[in-house]
Amino acid sequence: DMEPAAGDGTRRKTACVPCGYGYIASALVKLLLEKGYAVKTTLRNPDDVVKNKHLKDLQALGPLEVFRANLDEEGSFDDAVAGCDYVFFDAPPVNLHAENPEKDVIEPAVHGLLNVMRSCVRAGTVKRVVLTSSAAAVSTLPLEGEGHVLDEESWADVEFLTSGKTHAWGFPVSKVHLEKAASAFALEKGISLVTVCPGLMVGAAPAAKVHPSTLDVLSLLSGESSTETN
Repeated sequence: DMEPAAGDGTRRKTACVPCGYGYIASALVKLLLEKGYAVKTTLRNPDDVVKNKHLKDLQALGPLEVFRANLDEEGSFDDAVAGCDYVFFDAPPVNLHAENPEKDVIEPAVHGLLNVMRSCVRAGTVKRVVLTSSAAAVSTLPLEGEGHVLDEESWADVEFLTSGKTHAWGFPVSKVHLEKAASAFALEKGISLVTVCPGLMVGAAPAAKVHPSTLDVLSLLSGESSTETN
């Protein structure tokens, strides 16, 4: 479990939430600040007024620093992770229509995650990494009959997905590779890793821009098309 934000009163606990422009990441930043944590987050371009506005607004809640970092740039998360007790990694949105998911989605996702985790090792202070994955990493597989129970030992069927090239197969495959790469790295380096696999997320978030899956869920609730909801 996470320690109290203020610890024993001598030091405020610090959490890093890379890529703070995302839906889940921005909600995490807000929640952590409300709980009393100092928070560090990152943007590719902190000078981007649109992507930075919600983070500027959140600074009213508590100590929030915004760093410049790129997932594809090795070591660029070192400053953001330095001194942190916890790191919450929510992978950036996936292009569901990528022409080459292996090259355009899966490889960059794994590279970016390991880039952040290597920064955690160099920091030497990180007690736990919390990775947001997806239920798609567990449940995307051919099932026959009823009564199936999926648990921590269950994985999406990568061979089935890649051979059949089902719609948006790059998303579940990327989540499987992401989790397995994170687990192997954490085991090798002695990092405490927790992976969360949400099935459906709804609710308000500070992010200035919402992404397609959020709009699809809202359209089911409102009866309007996702484009109208947007």
